[in-house]
Amino acid sequence: MAGAASRDVRYADMLVVCGNCTWEVHSNFVCPRAAVFENAFERSNPNMVVDLTGEKEQVVAAVIEYIYDGHYGSAEPASDDDISLHADVLRLANQHRMEDLHALDRLYTNMREEDIMLRIAATAIAVTHARELLGDPARYARFNRVVARHAPLAATLAQSLAHALNESQNGSNFASQDTRTPSPP
Repeated sequence: MAGAASRDVRYADMLVVCGNCTWEVHSNFVCPRAAVFENAFERSNPNMVVDLTGEKEQVVAAVIEYIYDGHYGSAEPASDDDISLHADVLRLANQHRMEDLHALDRLYTNMREEDIMLRIAATAIAVTHARELLGDPARYARFNRVVARHAPLAATLAQSLAHALNESQNGSNFASQDTRTPSPP
């Protein structure tokens, strides 16, 4: 992300609520980055309140931090709690069509080799959205940078996409393909 936006709450015009926490945010900055904010804005929500009470407060805080700063969390090696946070951030980002792939990058950067189920989930999301990620030049450039930094992700995606392409040529639905991570050689 090219520089962080101002968090000066004097100009905030939207409120994000999750459990006992609230965040004052700027609609012109958060709406283009996540469908959940854009949808609240489009509904002519007079109070400009986005209620994410069903989510974990830490996950919402991480998403808002990422939207403003381009990163979230610490640079420390991943713990089980961090892996869980990254998985939840990735899920929330996918659920609300957050375009940036930083969550996927963080997930692979901080993931331990034995966390195979998270790799499977991350790969499945990328394969499901392959046409979007590879078809748009701006998205492709970001996606390519992420994949270039993570050889295991690149290998898994290549194998999964080849499998999905083969299946789609045989009349199956591309988006619903089996994206299990192949066994290591």
